Amino acid sequence: MVERSHHVDAAVPVASRPSVMDTVLARAGFRPTHPTDRGALTPLSGVGIDTVYLTGPTTEQLLFELSNQQVHRAIDRGTGELTETAVRARGQVEVGFTRARVSGFRQRGVPMMGVELSLPCMIHGHNRNAIDAADLEEFADAVLCSLTWDLPDVPDVDQVTLARLDIVSDFHGVESPSWTLTQVSRHPVARARHHEQHVGADGKVQTLTRGSKTQWLIRGYDKEQQLAALARDACTDSDLLNAWAAVSSGMLRVELQLRGERLRRDGITMTKDARPTLLEGLAQKYFVRGRFDVISGGLPAARHLIEQLSATGVSDADLRVLSSYLLSDLLDTRFPGERKLKERGRALARRHGLTGSTLLDPDEPRRLDFDSRSELRGEAALRHRT
Repeated sequence: MVERSHHVDAAVPVASRPSVMDTVLARAGFRPTHPTDRGALTPLSGVGIDTVYLTGPTTEQLLFELSNQQVHRAIDRGTGELTETAVRARGQVEVGFTRARVSGFRQRGVPMMGVELSLPCMIHGHNRNAIDAADLEEFADAVLCSLTWDLPDVPDVDQVTLARLDIVSDFHGVESPSWTLTQVSRHPVARARHHEQHVGADGKVQTLTRGSKTQWLIRGYDKEQQLAALARDACTDSDLLNAWAAVSSGMLRVELQLRGERLRRDGITMTKDARPTLLEGLAQKYFVRGRFDVISGGLPAARHLIEQLSATGVSDADLRVLSSYLLSDLLDTRFPGERKLKERGRALARRHGLTGSTLLDPDEPRRLDFDSRSELRGEAALRHRT
């Protein structure tokens, strides 16, 4: 952990105050990364972390330090004495290469502080490369250490709880992220109250979000398009963001956002609880729950084939036998029926000039594979899913 510091007087020049970057740069040499930096393009082997929201105990003094305040005033009628009590407050504080959203509030009468920020933006100046899940506690401590130079009574890392955690899984080599997201969006999610699509100017789906806003959300988006959009809106660092957008083609990010009670239910209260193996399992669990593991393509071609054969007079019974035969031929598995039915299926396939691969034409099936963080195609997409 980095060494904790103390709130300094405003008379101390800002330029002379150490920051989280001083500590982290000295420890690991982090800096705003560019695509040309050695190792910057190396994807994480597991899940990563983006945005966190930490909450912990503080004092009323911190609430009064924040720029926007809601204050309760009480006047003693006898003495005329005015008493002010800070109810809640909010503000922004520079932390590394980003600005943290800091809030003050009361929980059962106790003053509390909350801080929300993107950890990769703090270190790199962008969030294209998530931080390694194993480093979460160390980075959270660095955030709190930095805040002590601008705010009083910032809690220690062992006093804060996680109120939000964004777990990132990046899929590389996806031919068309927008096509894949469109296909996934057609599969409903049980007990998900929120379903939202963001469509770009070209009419293609760029972001798909589903889940529950207060507990969990899983979001898939085209990272190249997102970085390009940020570059267009940025007053500064547009060159950096454009450079990262240029090397993010075919990158689909699936981001799991866990909040509040859902984090508690999944076994995470403090940063030390967020073990990489636990986060990996949670990311996979919600990846499947959000239906991001569905097979896209292929099946529409199979349905079209069945419709064509039905129109030529093939009976429903023969269509069922033929479908089973072609699927077992495609997957090279045992025919799920009697020998005579298999022979009937083979005869029908020969009569119509069909093989198992016919089911894949013209639309090759695809599936996002969580284990390999890639998009599988063809027969590989039809094999055992996570």
